Amino acid sequence: MTSLRRPVAAILLVTLMPPLSACGVYTTRPVRLADVTPQELLYASGVKTASGVVVTFDPSAPVNVVRDTLHSVVGGQRYQVALADVREVSVGRASVGRSAAATVGWTVAVLATIIAVGCASSRCLTGLP
Repeated sequence: MTSLRRPVAAILLVTLMPPLSACGVYTTRPVRLADVTPQELLYASGVKTASGVVVTFDPSAPVNVVRDTLHSVVGGQRYQVALADVREVSVGRASVGRSAAATVGWTVAVLATIIAVGCASSRCLTGLP
């Protein structure tokens, strides 16, 4: 029985990490600037300007809004654009349905793992009392 403790702990740790880390499914899509909340604007991945130019920010670059200007990094260089010149913003929004499906899937996986480990460490598979 003691020989199973470490593998069981490792399996449970691996299966419980995604749900405990608040895993969610996000989709990035363009949204009109008027429909973007200030919090979403801080996590924008790019903009489409009024002239139709699409600008994608560096993935790890912070996005800041100072006065009426959006600041970020594009291609390793500082980038700024007036909010008045922004038509759309690419933002990541949680996909409620897909996040719920992922949560249910992880819950089923965790329960199946617990049952499998419980059966492997007992005699439920052999039918003996």
